Amino acid sequence: MNNELSTYAVAILDHIKNNTRVVPGYGKVSSVQELKVAFGIKRESEELEELKAAIKELAKKKLILEIQRGALSITPLGNTYRPNVTTSSKPSAGYIPNQMEMGILQHFYERTNKGHEKETIKGLTQDVCHKYTDWTREQVEEAIKVLVYQKFLDKKDVSSKMAFGMGGKKEYMSVKTHYVLLSGKALMLLSNRDASPHVVAASIHVAESPYSTRRRLEEVFAAAKSSIRVVDAYIGRKTLDYLLSASVPIKIITSSQKEKNFDQALIDFQTEFKPGIEVRESNAFHGRVIILDESRVYLIDHSIKDFGSKPSSIVELTEPEVQKVYNQLFNDSWGE
Repeated sequence: MNNELSTYAVAILDHIKNNTRVVPGYGKVSSVQELKVAFGIKRESEELEELKAAIKELAKKKLILEIQRGALSITPLGNTYRPNVTTSSKPSAGYIPNQMEMGILQHFYERTNKGHEKETIKGLTQDVCHKYTDWTREQVEEAIKVLVYQKFLDKKDVSSKMAFGMGGKKEYMSVKTHYVLLSGKALMLLSNRDASPHVVAASIHVAESPYSTRRRLEEVFAAAKSSIRVVDAYIGRKTLDYLLSASVPIKIITSSQKEKNFDQALIDFQTEFKPGIEVRESNAFHGRVIILDESRVYLIDHSIKDFGSKPSSIVELTEPEVQKVYNQLFNDSWGE
C-alpha cells in the first residue's frame, strides 16, 4: 500500500482514532456530519468537496469503512497507519514523537534509571502494553519501529550460541536477539522534559513534516494548565481546530483581517465546545505569540491556521524578563 495520504485524509484518520464514540463490532466511529463540525465546514462548499474526496481516498486504501449511511468506522489497518514513515525513510531532524511514542520513551527511561539499559523489542512491547492497556500490540510495535527509524532508539543485535542435541553429542546454533537502547537523542529529549506530559522544553522546534508539525502545536496548547493567550493577525477556522486540544480559558488578539465567515465559526465553536474563548481586535502586533499560564511564551513563524503548510518553527522564550514584556504587551492591548 502506498504510505502517502493527503494532509486532509491524515487529519480525518487522526480525528476518528481520537474519537470516544465506540460502536460494538465496529470500534471507533465518526460521521460525515461530525467531521464537518470538527473542520468547521458549512453546507455546500469547496472544503466539503475536499472532505468527501479525502473520505473516498481513505476508503479506497481500506483505512476506513462505511458501516451505514454517513457513518465511518476506522479499520485495523487505519489504526496502525503512520504517514511518511518507511523502512527507507531518513530521520527528520525536527521529528516530534507523538503521545504513544513519547509514552514508550518515558517508560523505557524510567526502567533505564532502574538498571534496565536495554530491552528486547518483544519484551518492551509486552511491558508497554501491560502499562497502557488501551494500546494494542500492533500499535506499540509500529511506534517502536518509528522510534528506531527516527533514531530515538538504537537497535542492537546480540548473537549467542544455543546448544541442542541428545546424549553426549551436542550441536550449537547461532541465535540473534534484537535489543533496543535509548539513543543520545532520546536521552536529551527526556532529560529536558518538564512536568507537562507531552511538551519538549527545547527552545527551537523546526519540523520538516507538516503533519508532525501540526501535532506539535496541538501538544503545546494541550499543556496549558490555567490559561492560553494568543496573538495572531490572521486567524481562521483551522485556528479553532488546534484549540480543541486545550481545556482552559482562551484569549486571542487578532486584526480585522480574519478569514471569511470566521465570526460565525467562532459563535458555533463557543456554543458547542468552548464558551471560555474570547477574541478581540488590535493592530498593535504583527508577529505571532502564544502565552501559556502567563509563564511560558512561544513565538511562531506562521499563522496558526497555516502552521505546518511549510517548514515551521516554534521558539520558546525562556528568559523571565522577556516573558514579562510579552505578558505586559498582551495585557495592555487587551485592556487589562
